[in-house]
Amino acid sequence: MMFGFMGELALVREGIEKIHEALPDYKYVPMRDVREAMYPEKMTTEQLVEALDEIAEAFDPYEYRDNVEPGENTVQEVMLDLRSGNIHYYVSYLKDIVDEECDLSVRAGVLIERLKAYEPELPKDMQPMVYVNYCEKSELGGNPRCQKLSDLDSKTIEQDKVWYADRDPKTNEPKTTAQMFFTVYYAEKGDKMLHHFQGKIDIGTGNGGIISQLKMQNEMKLTDESWISYQQGKGNEEYQKYMEDLTDMQNHVLPYLQSFCSLEEKGVKERREQQVAEKNESREAVPRTGGEANIAVKDAGKAERKEITGKEKKPSIHERLEINKRIIQEKQGKDEPERGADLSVRMV
Repeated sequence: MMFGFMGELALVREGIEKIHEALPDYKYVPMRDVREAMYPEKMTTEQLVEALDEIAEAFDPYEYRDNVEPGENTVQEVMLDLRSGNIHYYVSYLKDIVDEECDLSVRAGVLIERLKAYEPELPKDMQPMVYVNYCEKSELGGNPRCQKLSDLDSKTIEQDKVWYADRDPKTNEPKTTAQMFFTVYYAEKGDKMLHHFQGKIDIGTGNGGIISQLKMQNEMKLTDESWISYQQGKGNEEYQKYMEDLTDMQNHVLPYLQSFCSLEEKGVKERREQQVAEKNESREAVPRTGGEANIAVKDAGKAERKEITGKEKKPSIHERLEINKRIIQEKQGKDEPERGADLSVRMV
């Protein structure tokens, strides 16, 4: 399918070489109808993924076979990238093909044009997805690497329960544990592009699945005195952004993702709350100015969330960030917001 224009491109190549001899800086750009024949002007996500896969295999088939994971995993990974707006890597790769000045260079140049004009389209009622970047136990995340978040969350909950129950009687430690590194992709209603963030969990520790462990990690960061002090040392503006991200993750993003998954197990929730409490108690002798402010931020955020759980319209992501930022600033005794604060909410 992708080699239909090879004959034409060979003729074009010969003409370009002659032009290059006379005009070294000349770059051939095919006419619009020729570009349209190569690739449609408006390409869907699926069409772009297929085109990228084909040109990569044709450009260097040996490297392609060595490095590209066959089957649906690669297709899903590229689709998630494109729907998240991550086209820079693919544009850079295509530019390398253009610079090679080979038979595929013209086609790669047209595909760059199509990628830059691409506007992500998200399926209606798209569920949050998770892509497993790496897992010590391949059976948990290797096939397929890309799954619905709800499905993988259920699997990790069950596996965590089984491994945590099988403990060494001498040490009371689980005999089997495994780390999993992943990227979560999700979109709220009205979003034109996927949000995404990376995470890591330890399966077999008794802390449940993906969502439960992400909640525990986030709560720890919100209340850990040493970690908060470290973040404050980076400067007030960066600290403000850090707290806004954590607060929005705790109050909005994780509850939203939880709504697609099974209800949290009571035992896991209690264990998580106990771990957070024990860590806080171990620091009772430490001055708590920063910690108290941040615990207050979390509590105020919970109260703010309760106010919007009725029939009222859910605030936009920007409105939520403004609420979080105001809460943080009030607890720090600030009357006016910091200028130039980065309102990005992505945890990459």
